[in-house]
Amino acid sequence: MNEAPLKDYDERLYNISLADERSQISTFYTSIPGAATAAATGSLSSIASVLVLYVIFKSPRGLKTVYNRIIFGLTTSNLLMSIAIAFNSLPMPTDMIYNQFQGIVVGNSYSCTAQGFFMSFGAAWSVTYCASLQVYYMFSIRKKRTDEQISKCLEPTLHVVSLGYALAYSLSLLAFEAYNPTPLDAWCTAATYPWWCPDE
Repeated sequence: MNEAPLKDYDERLYNISLADERSQISTFYTSIPGAATAAATGSLSSIASVLVLYVIFKSPRGLKTVYNRIIFGLTTSNLLMSIAIAFNSLPMPTDMIYNQFQGIVVGNSYSCTAQGFFMSFGAAWSVTYCASLQVYYMFSIRKKRTDEQISKCLEPTLHVVSLGYALAYSLSLLAFEAYNPTPLDAWCTAATYPWWCPDE
Protein backbone atom coordinates (compact mmCIF):
# COMPACT_ATOMS: atom_id res chain seq x y z
CA MET A 1 0.00 0.00 0.00
CA ASN A 2 1.25 3.46 -0.88
CA GLU A 3 1.61 5.47 2.36
CA ALA A 4 2.28 8.84 0.68
CA PRO A 5 -1.40 9.81 0.13
CA LEU A 6 -2.20 8.86 3.73
CA LYS A 7 0.70 10.99 5.00
CA ASP A 8 -0.47 13.94 2.85
CA TYR A 9 -4.02 13.52 4.18
CA ASP A 10 -2.79 13.45 7.80
CA GLU A 11 -0.69 16.55 7.21
CA ARG A 12 -3.63 18.44 5.64
CA LEU A 13 -5.91 17.39 8.51
CA TYR A 14 -3.27 18.51 11.03
CA ASN A 15 -2.94 21.92 9.32
CA ILE A 16 -6.72 22.40 9.19
CA SER A 17 -7.04 21.53 12.89
CA LEU A 18 -4.13 23.80 13.78
CA ALA A 19 -5.72 26.71 11.92
CA ASP A 20 -9.12 26.20 13.60
CA GLU A 21 -9.64 28.86 16.27
CA ARG A 22 -11.17 26.28 18.60
CA SER A 23 -7.74 24.65 18.89
CA GLN A 24 -6.33 27.75 20.51
CA ILE A 25 -8.81 28.31 23.34
CA SER A 26 -7.14 29.26 26.58
CA THR A 27 -8.35 27.86 29.87
CA PHE A 28 -6.99 27.81 33.40
CA TYR A 29 -5.39 24.46 32.56
CA THR A 30 -3.32 25.93 29.71
CA SER A 31 -1.89 28.70 31.92
CA ILE A 32 1.19 28.75 34.15
CA PRO A 33 -0.99 28.82 37.32
CA GLY A 34 -2.89 25.78 35.96
CA ALA A 35 0.32 23.86 35.32
CA ALA A 36 1.70 24.86 38.73
CA THR A 37 -1.53 23.84 40.49
CA ALA A 38 -1.54 20.42 38.79
CA ALA A 39 2.13 19.85 39.59
CA ALA A 40 1.75 20.97 43.22
CA THR A 41 -1.46 19.09 44.02
CA GLY A 42 -0.30 15.94 42.20
CA SER A 43 3.04 16.02 44.02
CA LEU A 44 1.47 16.64 47.45
CA SER A 45 -1.06 13.88 46.88
CA SER A 46 1.73 11.49 45.82
CA ILE A 47 3.72 12.29 48.97
CA ALA A 48 0.62 11.82 51.14
CA SER A 49 -0.08 8.46 49.48
CA VAL A 50 3.47 7.29 50.09
CA LEU A 51 3.14 8.32 53.75
CA VAL A 52 -0.11 6.35 54.11
CA LEU A 53 1.58 3.29 52.59
CA TYR A 54 4.50 3.75 54.99
CA VAL A 55 2.13 3.91 57.98
CA ILE A 56 0.35 0.75 56.83
CA PHE A 57 3.59 -1.23 56.46
CA LYS A 58 5.00 0.08 59.75
CA SER A 59 1.84 -0.64 61.73
CA PRO A 60 1.80 -3.82 63.89
CA ARG A 61 -0.97 -5.32 61.76
CA GLY A 62 0.47 -4.34 58.38
CA LEU A 63 -1.59 -5.99 55.65
CA LYS A 64 -3.08 -8.56 58.02
CA THR A 65 -6.50 -6.85 58.21
CA VAL A 66 -9.12 -6.46 55.49
CA TYR A 67 -9.38 -2.74 56.20
CA ASN A 68 -5.64 -2.19 55.76
CA ARG A 69 -5.61 -4.17 52.51
CA ILE A 70 -8.48 -2.11 51.10
CA ILE A 71 -6.77 1.13 52.17
CA PHE A 72 -3.56 -0.17 50.58
CA GLY A 73 -5.40 -0.67 47.26
CA LEU A 74 -7.12 2.71 47.52
CA THR A 75 -3.85 4.49 48.32
CA THR A 76 -1.94 2.72 45.54
CA SER A 77 -4.59 3.72 43.00
CA ASN A 78 -4.49 7.31 44.24
CA LEU A 79 -0.68 7.28 43.97
CA LEU A 80 -0.82 6.24 40.30
CA MET A 81 -3.34 8.95 39.49
CA SER A 82 -1.46 11.61 41.49
CA ILE A 83 1.85 10.89 39.76
CA ALA A 84 0.12 11.22 36.37
CA ILE A 85 -1.34 14.58 37.44
CA ALA A 86 2.00 15.80 38.84
CA PHE A 87 3.58 15.47 35.39
CA ASN A 88 0.85 17.85 34.06
CA SER A 89 1.71 18.99 30.50
CA LEU A 90 5.22 17.41 30.32
CA PRO A 91 4.12 14.19 28.52
CA MET A 92 1.98 16.04 25.95
CA PRO A 93 3.19 15.71 22.35
CA THR A 94 5.35 18.57 21.13
CA ASP A 95 3.63 18.36 17.73
CA MET A 96 0.06 18.63 19.05
CA ILE A 97 -2.37 21.19 17.63
CA TYR A 98 -2.61 23.05 20.95
CA ASN A 99 0.10 25.72 21.08
CA GLN A 100 -1.38 27.69 23.97
CA PHE A 101 -0.03 25.53 26.82
CA GLN A 102 2.29 27.72 28.90
CA GLY A 103 3.63 24.76 30.88
CA ILE A 104 6.56 22.70 29.61
CA VAL A 105 5.64 20.25 26.83
CA VAL A 106 8.35 17.70 25.89
CA GLY A 107 6.49 14.46 25.19
CA ASN A 108 5.12 12.47 22.29
CA SER A 109 2.01 10.39 21.61
CA TYR A 110 3.40 7.45 23.62
CA SER A 111 4.14 9.49 26.76
CA CYS A 112 0.72 11.14 26.45
CA THR A 113 -0.94 7.74 26.16
CA ALA A 114 0.98 6.45 29.20
CA GLN A 115 -0.08 9.47 31.28
CA GLY A 116 -3.70 9.12 30.17
CA PHE A 117 -3.69 5.39 30.89
CA PHE A 118 -2.33 5.76 34.44
CA MET A 119 -4.67 8.68 35.09
CA SER A 120 -7.74 6.70 33.97
CA PHE A 121 -6.61 3.44 35.56
CA GLY A 122 -5.85 5.15 38.88
CA ALA A 123 -9.14 7.07 38.86
CA ALA A 124 -11.26 3.99 38.05
CA TRP A 125 -9.36 1.85 40.56
CA SER A 126 -9.75 4.53 43.24
CA VAL A 127 -13.51 4.82 42.70
CA THR A 128 -14.02 1.06 42.92
CA TYR A 129 -11.88 0.82 46.06
CA CYS A 130 -13.97 3.60 47.65
CA ALA A 131 -17.03 1.48 46.90
CA SER A 132 -15.23 -1.58 48.33
CA LEU A 133 -14.54 0.33 51.53
CA GLN A 134 -18.23 1.17 51.83
CA VAL A 135 -19.20 -2.48 51.31
CA TYR A 136 -16.62 -3.49 53.92
CA TYR A 137 -18.12 -1.02 56.44
CA MET A 138 -21.62 -2.30 55.73
CA PHE A 139 -20.60 -5.91 56.44
CA SER A 140 -18.35 -5.01 59.37
CA ILE A 141 -20.59 -2.53 61.19
CA ARG A 142 -24.14 -3.14 60.06
CA LYS A 143 -24.04 -6.91 59.58
CA LYS A 144 -21.50 -7.51 62.39
CA ARG A 145 -19.25 -9.77 60.29
CA THR A 146 -15.77 -10.51 61.62
CA ASP A 147 -12.60 -9.73 59.72
CA GLU A 148 -12.05 -13.45 59.16
CA GLN A 149 -15.53 -13.92 57.67
CA ILE A 150 -15.12 -10.94 55.37
CA SER A 151 -11.64 -12.01 54.25
CA LYS A 152 -12.88 -15.49 53.29
CA CYS A 153 -16.16 -14.67 51.59
CA LEU A 154 -16.19 -11.05 50.45
CA GLU A 155 -12.70 -9.61 50.21
CA PRO A 156 -11.45 -11.56 47.15
CA THR A 157 -14.50 -10.36 45.20
CA LEU A 158 -13.84 -6.74 46.22
CA HIS A 159 -10.25 -6.87 44.96
CA VAL A 160 -11.09 -8.71 41.73
CA VAL A 161 -13.98 -6.38 40.87
CA SER A 162 -11.95 -3.26 41.70
CA LEU A 163 -8.91 -4.26 39.68
CA GLY A 164 -10.96 -5.87 36.90
CA TYR A 165 -13.15 -2.82 36.36
CA ALA A 166 -10.17 -0.43 36.37
CA LEU A 167 -8.25 -2.59 33.87
CA ALA A 168 -11.27 -3.07 31.59
CA TYR A 169 -12.03 0.66 31.60
CA SER A 170 -8.50 1.90 30.98
CA LEU A 171 -7.59 -0.84 28.46
CA SER A 172 -10.77 -0.19 26.45
CA LEU A 173 -9.81 3.49 26.19
CA LEU A 174 -6.31 2.40 25.15
CA ALA A 175 -7.73 0.11 22.45
CA PHE A 176 -9.73 3.02 21.00
CA GLU A 177 -6.68 5.35 21.17
CA ALA A 178 -8.71 7.68 23.38
CA TYR A 179 -5.84 9.15 25.43
CA ASN A 180 -5.09 12.60 24.04
CA PRO A 181 -4.10 16.11 25.09
CA THR A 182 -6.91 18.60 25.61
CA PRO A 183 -6.99 22.26 26.63
CA LEU A 184 -9.77 21.32 29.05
CA ASP A 185 -7.28 19.53 31.34
CA ALA A 186 -3.68 20.14 32.36
CA TRP A 187 -2.69 16.56 31.46
CA CYS A 188 -3.39 13.93 28.81
CA THR A 189 -6.62 12.12 29.50
CA ALA A 190 -9.50 10.33 27.80
CA ALA A 191 -10.59 13.00 25.31
CA THR A 192 -11.34 13.40 21.65
CA TYR A 193 -8.64 14.97 19.51
CA PRO A 194 -9.32 17.72 18.57
CA TRP A 195 -11.45 18.37 21.64
CA TRP A 196 -14.44 19.66 19.66
CA CYS A 197 -14.78 16.53 17.48
CA PRO A 198 -18.12 15.42 19.05
CA ASP A 199 -19.63 18.75 17.96
CA GLU A 200 -18.87 18.12 14.27
